[in-house]
Amino acid sequence: MALVHRERGEPFAIRSGGHGLSAGAANIKDGVTVDLRSISTVEVLDPLNIIVTGGCDAAIGAGGFLTGGGIGVPSVTAGWGCDDVLEYEIVVASGEILRVSADRHPDLFVALKGGLNNFGVVTQFTMRTHPIGKLWAGFTAYPGADAPRLLAAYLDFMEPANRDPHVGLIELYGWTRKHAAVYATLILLYSLPHPYPAVYQNLIDNSTVLYNTLRAMNEVDSEESGYIISRYNRRSGSYQQNRHVLLPTPCRVRGGDDLDRTESDLRVDT
Repeated sequence: MALVHRERGEPFAIRSGGHGLSAGAANIKDGVTVDLRSISTVEVLDPLNIIVTGGCDAAIGAGGFLTGGGIGVPSVTAGWGCDDVLEYEIVVASGEILRVSADRHPDLFVALKGGLNNFGVVTQFTMRTHPIGKLWAGFTAYPGADAPRLLAAYLDFMEPANRDPHVGLIELYGWTRKHAAVYATLILLYSLPHPYPAVYQNLIDNSTVLYNTLRAMNEVDSEESGYIISRYNRRSGSYQQNRHVLLPTPCRVRGGDDLDRTESDLRVDT
């Protein structure tokens, strides 16, 4: 494959779990996709009461998650997934298979911790494990009318004075294709089995919630229950916390009852 790419310029992409949304990440137009799902073999750790850092969704592939950095369920206390990788098996452009660790090919070892698919095809990860712990976590959904409250609560949550080392929060906004409605979703995690901790007090309103799966569980259960999140097509970005930017006037979506069209057809007025 590397020879064909060098001599003929044939493009190719590497697919692990297929969650990569950017062009060429998990599929390629007019090229070859190298699909790694057939070598998806893991050692079963649950009976041993240990876990490795994986995605918040059980369907997320290890390849893109770990080479991209990897923020998962244990990351609140254990750090990024790539920090737990002790050794990689990788096929590089020459076709050579390398075992890469802190002692062998140390520069490549560092580069793979966030370097994605730029250095070869990783076919195996050897990782540090962690004890399976109990936590409190789940998924909530709110109507778009709750957006001003949720954005204000998120900004308060992000203040350094309110930092809590046990929390993990993802706040998302989107729309449904079936109905012309904006909705807000929260993925909340607390690394101790303490229901409704004070740090989340302003983010949760059970009087307006549309969907709520918050409960005490272990870390394996949290990854499996997170699968519902993957049914939504979403995009995300990083930005500075700025109240003047994140506290907009309420928005309304214009369109028909059925928004089953392209994103460019969706118009949002503020």
